[in-house]
Amino acid sequence: MEVTLRNVTLGRDESKVTLGSDWVARQAGTNRLEAKARIGFQPVVSGYPILASGPRPQLRIILGVQFVDDKNNTLFQSVQADLAF
Repeated sequence: MEVTLRNVTLGRDESKVTLGSDWVARQAGTNRLEAKARIGFQPVVSGYPILASGPRPQLRIILGVQFVDDKNNTLFQSVQADLAF
C-alpha cells in the first residue's frame, strides 16, 4: 500500500509512505483477503505546515494498493481524494 500526499497547488508530492504486507498484517491481523472481502484503513495526515499568510494549498491524498493472488497475478488499484481544511 502506498499513501501519497500531493500538493496540487505546487504540482508536487509532499510525502509518500509505503506500507508493506507486514504492516497490513499488524493492523488487520492478516495480510490475506478472501474473495469479495473488505478491509478498511483511515489514513491520517498530521503535522503538515500550512502558512497563516498566503493561499491555502490544495492537497490530495492518493492511495495505491497492490494485490497478489495465490497464482502470483498482480493487480494494482489507486484512488484519490481532495482534502478539505
